[in-house]
Amino acid sequence: MQKTKSRSRENSNGSGSGPLKTPTSSTYPISTSNSATNLSVRDSPHIMRRSSQTSTPTCPSPHIMSTPSYHSTPSNNNRSPSSKTYISSDNTTTYTRLSKPIFESNNGIIYKGLMKDKTPVVMKSWKSTSSSYELSIRNEYNNLKACQHKNIVEIFDLITEVEQEEEEDKADLVDQLDGLALESEGDTVSKKSSSTPPPRKTFYMVFPFYQRGDLLNYLSILRKNKITLSNTHKDCIFKQILKGVSYLHGKNIAHRDLKPENFLIDNTGTIKVADFGYSLDLENESSKLLLANNFNDIYCGTPSFKAPELFTIEKQLEDQCPETKINKIVHGIDFKALDCWSLGMVYLNISIMLIPWTTASPDNINYTKYQQNYPKEEKLFTSFIKSFDNNLQHRSMSNDNPALSCFKKLNYDCRAFILKLLNPQPSERITPSEVLKSKWLVSVYSNPKELIEIIEQIK
Repeated sequence: MQKTKSRSRENSNGSGSGPLKTPTSSTYPISTSNSATNLSVRDSPHIMRRSSQTSTPTCPSPHIMSTPSYHSTPSNNNRSPSSKTYISSDNTTTYTRLSKPIFESNNGIIYKGLMKDKTPVVMKSWKSTSSSYELSIRNEYNNLKACQHKNIVEIFDLITEVEQEEEEDKADLVDQLDGLALESEGDTVSKKSSSTPPPRKTFYMVFPFYQRGDLLNYLSILRKNKITLSNTHKDCIFKQILKGVSYLHGKNIAHRDLKPENFLIDNTGTIKVADFGYSLDLENESSKLLLANNFNDIYCGTPSFKAPELFTIEKQLEDQCPETKINKIVHGIDFKALDCWSLGMVYLNISIMLIPWTTASPDNINYTKYQQNYPKEEKLFTSFIKSFDNNLQHRSMSNDNPALSCFKKLNYDCRAFILKLLNPQPSERITPSEVLKSKWLVSVYSNPKELIEIIEQIK
């Protein structure tokens, strides 16, 4: 099986230094550092999911329940369909899809909509191109529907629209062409029965509309207006995210694409984990089978938030790979540990807006030195943490391990736990529930509404 390589817009020089940029973003005015990477408003976009093409698109996937963000592309209004009303799957309400899309991409079209009582919603649509594509859509819906938690985004419905008439017209045309062909042969061959192609389907996932947008947009606005969140507010944001991910892991669901764009904010300041397009129900073997059949999705995610083992797996799958080996690789992955690594990178993003490396890959110098020097035993780890407060010792260590200068900027209380989330060994990473029970976060509290009050000061 030949792997199709995806392109990354992140720096590929291996050094991990320099600002990350995308064509549609501007960078935060953050402090410069030779040992850590400045983070842009929109980090390198993750692989588009559910593409019907053989190659992997690299344009960014939108957060699907919030207002259009910096990476949204203008819609072609000339092609916009008219407003249309759909009945909910349980026949209790209706959803009116407004005519003008708020986002269009190869991954689908996003519309704003209204429920029967005029409650605004977001409707994300896909046209099914294959049975596996449809399965992946239903996988996302089922994983979201299984979750009822204040820090997980709610999903209202999945609506299926069958384009039957169009397909019947095509089938009639095929019959007519077959008939003409047979007549030209003098009717010596009996007319073949033409098989009607399966009807095309359009799926609509219906979500609440979050006008506050996503976390990265929130942090961007604060940075632009030179407003600094207190450490307590930063920790409380992260605590909400941990609660959502801990809940998912308790239900044996792995998210696999945790990053600030995928955390939405409601009007009460509550953080919602969103965008379950890569999520896996670890108790459902068919989900893993689907993954094995679409092996580009095995190492999915945004490069700077991806765990190091995914880059190793990607390397293994570069050449032709037998199906038995792919299945073995899939069943050997600790998918929850992937989320734990991403959480560590998310906290660095929230707290200091710096990342220690662009990718945790073998060809990245900063990450390689970090991996080589990461303490393997608890005693060594304790002395390793203490070294951050010894300037002379830390300076010496940073010369050999440049990424450490990034971790020194973290508060003492959280430093050990973030480093444990970023353990190069997946089996040794600390879990979200363990971090929540730590002395660092047990006593941390602020009213989520304060996050809204802070942003409203700008207005």
